Amino acid sequence: MFKLRRQQQNAVRQASFGGLSISSKTSEELILEGANDAPQSNYCGYAVRIFYVIAYFAVGVVVYTQVEERECDDQPDVKTFTGVNVTIGDYFCENCIVMEDVETCYTPWTVVDTLYWSTVTVTTVGYGDYSPTTDAGRIFGFFYIIFGLGVVLGVIQSFVNNAIDRVEQNAKQRGRGGIDASELDETPQEITAQLYRKVAVSIGIIIAVSLLGGVIYSALEDWTYLDGVWWAFITSLTIGYGDQNLTSESSRIFSIFFVMGMVTLMTVLMGNLSGASYRLKVERKRAMLLETSLTPEVIDALDRDGDGVDRFEFVFGMLKLLDIVTEQVTLTLTLILTLTLNPYPIP
Repeated sequence: MFKLRRQQQNAVRQASFGGLSISSKTSEELILEGANDAPQSNYCGYAVRIFYVIAYFAVGVVVYTQVEERECDDQPDVKTFTGVNVTIGDYFCENCIVMEDVETCYTPWTVVDTLYWSTVTVTTVGYGDYSPTTDAGRIFGFFYIIFGLGVVLGVIQSFVNNAIDRVEQNAKQRGRGGIDASELDETPQEITAQLYRKVAVSIGIIIAVSLLGGVIYSALEDWTYLDGVWWAFITSLTIGYGDQNLTSESSRIFSIFFVMGMVTLMTVLMGNLSGASYRLKVERKRAMLLETSLTPEVIDALDRDGDGVDRFEFVFGMLKLLDIVTEQVTLTLTLILTLTLNPYPIP
């Protein structure tokens, strides 16, 4: 909720839309205070979010290293014996190969195992090579996974969204700010070409990182290069077929960072494409509006109070048609400007 406060200043009035500048200040200026008035609180918020992420992985390590086991990387060798005319129990064998019954070796999950499993879980990749098998692990997993997807994944996405927002804001800013001559000269075809270039760059980055991941995984896991690239590519798309399993601890350590990085990178690239698509939509609407005559019907649609279209109704109406502002924002800005231009005592 925005909070209004007074600030004593000299009256200065201006207006802005495109090349026209509109702003308003009075001796009783209204200042919006809210989410943007305390940058220090943002740092505290980031610190709390980072704490959530660290605590999530730390709790997982403490619990799952105690309750979960997996097969040992090195299993005991099965011993075989060859016998001639041997009686085993009630059976007589003239030429037999006897295999010794060897118990499968199990070892508790290591810290790396747990961090790896937590990473592929919270990113929803889920290869299936690691999963809780004990009742205690699964019961705890109900809450651990829900918290991871509902809170930790949201925290990680919030950092990613900051990058996405910057991309989208850059696209939106081209519609909000002054209209340069170069922008007016851009045709929808040229903007479409820019969008295709962004798509090509994004796909190129994904392919490049997948190729790099293929080199590393083929070396760590003794896979073919194609197997490594396939695993890296499927990981980036959060598909996780589970057709290939990591067997070395070094590859699992690398995957803790690679999986999180690739999934995050994919999200950022999708946001980049979203920003480009938004700009294309705005520019097409702008081109359509520039080619549209101001008919009486259009003027009537911009008239919000029935007393004719003033400059503010025209500005906000155009911004709304371009999808730069929403209906709620339009109403809020109209109210603020009305109060600013017609000040009255605020109790």
